[in-house]
Amino acid sequence: MQHPACWCRTSGRHLAADLGRVGALMVWHDPSTSTWSALVLGAQQTGFMTAAAAQAAAIRMAREQLEDALRKLAELTVTDAAQSNLARTGKPASAPGRSERS
Repeated sequence: MQHPACWCRTSGRHLAADLGRVGALMVWHDPSTSTWSALVLGAQQTGFMTAAAAQAAAIRMAREQLEDALRKLAELTVTDAAQSNLARTGKPASAPGRSERS
């Protein structure tokens, strides 16, 4: 059963959101600097003045990383199709928008 993603307090200074197989978002407070930090799928940003600002940044960072991954998957699909054409015809596929010369 899937559970909706939500922020959970894991300690007095830490909040986390479990995204399942994708990973997790985490924000925490650094009392020495009185700022919050965000850790998202391996990337970290620091210096947020509130937990809400760190959470918003964590969500934004996760979206950016996931959108980049989706773009790369789309490119991979195109590459796989080009390789399939090469295997069938023995000639590389022409680039999108370009015509083949005879």
